[in-house]
Amino acid sequence: MVNMLDLVGAREFGDPSIFAFVCIHEPIPNDRGHVYGRMCIRSNEKVLGDFDEPACMLNVTAAHLEAVIRRLPELETDMFVAKDDVSVWQRIDKALYLDDDRL
Repeated sequence: MVNMLDLVGAREFGDPSIFAFVCIHEPIPNDRGHVYGRMCIRSNEKVLGDFDEPACMLNVTAAHLEAVIRRLPELETDMFVAKDDVSVWQRIDKALYLDDDRL
């Protein structure tokens, strides 16, 4: 497993004990202007994303995150209001990684 911050050029934005993005740019030449690299989101000991997977398109992921941030008020749901952080994380983790039969 890759230690995220041991990679030369890896950057951490935020406080990983609360919420942080970790990313690194991989200078893969292309004529379409795509930005490649590795990225994950950290919250305490939990990690969302696979930093071991090289050459992901960071500009696409960043654009999707920006779109979600703009829509946050309309994405609010009562499903999470009365739950603690661990329960919310488990629900999202299960929806992303377990509900599709890819165990």
